[in-house]
Amino acid sequence: MRRREFIRLAGSGLFWPLGARAADAKRVGVLMNGIADNRVAQGYVRIFVGELDELGWNARQNLQIDVRWNAGDPALARTYAKDLVGLHPDVILSSSTTNLMALREVARGVPIVFVEVADPVAQGFVAPASGSICSRKSRRASSGSW
Repeated sequence: MRRREFIRLAGSGLFWPLGARAADAKRVGVLMNGIADNRVAQGYVRIFVGELDELGWNARQNLQIDVRWNAGDPALARTYAKDLVGLHPDVILSSSTTNLMALREVARGVPIVFVEVADPVAQGFVAPASGSICSRKSRRASSGSW
């Protein structure tokens, strides 16, 4: 699958076609805000992984998901951003402005999908309707999930 097609599918929430072979395994980096034992944040990750599973992407067959937690520390966000990029993911999910700032510095050429970033255009993360960083509005905002 070509990078532009992957970015388009990831940004639209239709992550990859069903029926991919194990040889076509994809790697997703996830940089979360907060601490790993936060039940609410863990729920967000479970929902994300569950949505991917419903689309035919799971760790047992064709997907590697690497999750890191910044514990609210910008220095740790920078460390984990470098760590995730070093794993050569196909796409990175970023939760928070702090994490997006850290990833923007090191993730050259890696598509980034972000959530929980207020006004990314005003903050200079993206130009209106352009760039390789994208966000998707929550389909389940009323239920408290992404």
